[in-house]
Amino acid sequence: MSPELVERALRTLDAIIRAAERLRHTLVARTDSSALLIDSVLVPFSITESFRLSDAPPDAGELDRRRVFQERYPDQVASYGFVNPWMYRPTGKLSVSIGTGPMAGLRAKFTEASLGNLEERAGEIVAEAVAHAAAHKVVRDKVEARLAERRADHNDALHVEQEEGRAKFLADKAAQLQQVSQLDAFVQHMRAASPPPMSEAAACLRWAEGHLEGRKAALGLAGIEQAVHASGLWGQPSQVDGR
Repeated sequence: MSPELVERALRTLDAIIRAAERLRHTLVARTDSSALLIDSVLVPFSITESFRLSDAPPDAGELDRRRVFQERYPDQVASYGFVNPWMYRPTGKLSVSIGTGPMAGLRAKFTEASLGNLEERAGEIVAEAVAHAAAHKVVRDKVEARLAERRADHNDALHVEQEEGRAKFLADKAAQLQQVSQLDAFVQHMRAASPPPMSEAAACLRWAEGHLEGRKAALGLAGIEQAVHASGLWGQPSQVDGR
């Protein structure tokens, strides 16, 4: 923005703030741009000067503007990468942009070139910002509703999956218990048969007895607790201090 427009831009900003405050809305300062807080919705807005591309020789006013700008902002001028950093000339016309982009049926820009003094249009600008906030809130509410629905569907699917996993876990353990019961009966049968100590049948019995003890341990309280924890289907119980 050219220095000579700063005062008018500040007056326009003041008029917008006053118009917003009359409607109980507030201005929020941010690093990238200012915004009006309207019904819990932030509506960004900015005040800028329009520039035009020109290769015409600079007049006295343009030369003076460049001198002042270079004195005030030497680092910025030095950072320009243009072959001619002064190819854009100020128009002396302010613009106020509102919202995050075009929205159907809503105005996103007010320009002095078409509307005249924007300070006098502050009420219209704020009213349009209110319309932007309302439209944005409708969109936001729809998005949040869709997200909530997706979360609910996801949670339902997880619940069904968890319930199916729990049922399968119990069925597997019940089947294992039945197998252990059958194996125990077989071991008892083998013991009753009293195979010779050095026979292969005795070796089979000794292995079966060790195997049976392991299967029984896996179905004991400690084994079940370990299997339940490893499955992740019920979560970990709270720990009691000192135990």
